[in-house]
Amino acid sequence: MGTNTFELIIDNQVKAITSIEIRDELEFIARLERKEDYNGEFGFDWMRSNYETICQSYEALKQEYNPTKIEGQDYFIPWLSMFPKQENVSLLLKIDKLNDEKLKRMM
Repeated sequence: MGTNTFELIIDNQVKAITSIEIRDELEFIARLERKEDYNGEFGFDWMRSNYETICQSYEALKQEYNPTKIEGQDYFIPWLSMFPKQENVSLLLKIDKLNDEKLKRMM
């Protein structure tokens, strides 16, 4: 068990802080993506799952997305760009379960 704390930093200032409790036995990766109704109202870029098959220089592209490891798997940090004083930006949160057996025991 433990707690992870996340900060929203805009213009080098912390605008929001949230914490979640982490259960050691649950293995998952949380990903952010644009919602289906996205219409260009803010900038968002993420490493799409099909890039590995369509990009000729995938290894170079991986470095642009600041790869890190989560549960031993590559994780690519998404980029969000907003206008000054922009509010109500909404993203889609997707959860990839890595170990269903551990998740079933917790429920």
